[in-house]
Amino acid sequence: MNLYAILKGGTIMKQLLFASDLDGTLLNAAHETDEEILTGMQELARQNAAVAVSTGRSVSMCRSLGFPPGPKVLMNGALALDAQDQVVYDQPLPAAIVAELMDLFPDLPFEFCTTDCTLTRQSRQETIGNFQRRWAKRGKPRRNADFDKMFQGHRNDQTREQILDQTIYKINCNREDSEDCRRLETWLAAHPEVVNTPSDEVLYEISAASATKGLAVQALAGHLGIPHDQVAVFGDGINDLSMFELFAHSYAPSTGQPEVQAAASEVLDGSDEHCVIRKMKELREQWQ
Repeated sequence: MNLYAILKGGTIMKQLLFASDLDGTLLNAAHETDEEILTGMQELARQNAAVAVSTGRSVSMCRSLGFPPGPKVLMNGALALDAQDQVVYDQPLPAAIVAELMDLFPDLPFEFCTTDCTLTRQSRQETIGNFQRRWAKRGKPRRNADFDKMFQGHRNDQTREQILDQTIYKINCNREDSEDCRRLETWLAAHPEVVNTPSDEVLYEISAASATKGLAVQALAGHLGIPHDQVAVFGDGINDLSMFELFAHSYAPSTGQPEVQAAASEVLDGSDEHCVIRKMKELREQWQ
């Protein structure tokens, strides 16, 4: 029997991998998990279909969503973990790049993402304020979230030395109409070894150019012994296109960016906030 199949009830049940972006894709309209999403993931796991989150979020931000144990592609593909949280694939930022950014832009509110936490030189209140400004610039009402839960993995008031002592996979930062941000744009253009792949225009998400969601999902599928034709990918943003380029089974909600919808093998009903988890269940039945 192939490694990617199991015997169930006398028939071979293929092992499947569903890799999905979170915000605007797998999560509900409140950018959170709920009973249908979480129970659906557990049901799929029992049917030998692993759901891997594939997100720009850090490890700690994903933990706060309450996902069941499973594989993960994090920080736009800079890190992939299996269900036991063992590293399958990683592409960290060079320490020299991290140091240069801190030294050149001491006033920018950088967030430095590691394997298990997010470090910042800002205070906790400044971190919350930065998030609130990003949220407001997206045209949404002020969000009164449980910030203790949301930022439980953040370590504030870190020194330069404390940050450089860690392996950094991604750097987040508010994108503002400021001289510092214009200088950062110039710096990014001059450094092809790094890439900015934000989930939207109000944010910088800086990682190594070699880090993509597509390559991380490919490494995860290889680690699990699952062939490409038994992998389906889901996303709505530009940082999801690398998955669509590598896997033929690709799905985008109709609320996704036009380029992503055009690249998808199928466009889902974006008005249904559970369209992704329901499509996964449908595929599990079809591919059984």
